Amino acid sequence: MPGLGYANAFIDLAIAIAISEFAIAISEFAIAISEFAFVISEFAFVISEFAIAISGYSVAISGYAIAISGYSIAISEFAIAISGYAIAISGYAIAISGYAIAISGYSIVISGFLLLIVLILKQQIDMKNE
Repeated sequence: MPGLGYANAFIDLAIAIAISEFAIAISEFAIAISEFAFVISEFAFVISEFAIAISGYSVAISGYAIAISGYSIAISEFAIAISGYAIAISGYAIAISGYAIAISGYSIVISGFLLLIVLILKQQIDMKNE
């Protein structure tokens, strides 16, 4: 019976197609798992960027604090420039007065000038002793 041969061929073809579709389904599942892993990886990358952003914000805040202290040092440098003494001494006084600004705030104006006077007197005494 020739019809039976065709029927068997169609059954074999249907089985082959079913197996092929099953293999495609498994392959698509593997792709889905791979994409899920990629999404997790992107999520981790986003968390990492968020951490960098937070740390960048901290740097920005500390940079702002440095800018404020730099302004205070600039005022202190201006006062030292008026006195007209050596750069080495004025640099030392700026370092000390910057430290005092961090500790005492308002009193730096007084302590900075007192320190400057002491340093000037010390320099004059050292020059006389030479």
